[in-house]
Amino acid sequence: MRAFNAVDRVFFDIGPQNYRSIAAVKKLGAVFSHNESDSKAVYVLSKQQWFKTSSVS
Repeated sequence: MRAFNAVDRVFFDIGPQNYRSIAAVKKLGAVFSHNESDSKAVYVLSKQQWFKTSSVS
């Protein structure tokens, strides 16, 4: 993921009922961070977790 050339973590703002997107970012290795509001859940993917997950594939 090219984002990790510049940053150590990537944040994903996802609607809490958007189960497909939640499943997709979890498959990448992201984990739930916090609820920003009733309409936004935040998931975070760290550089370490990305490389761990992507090397398994």
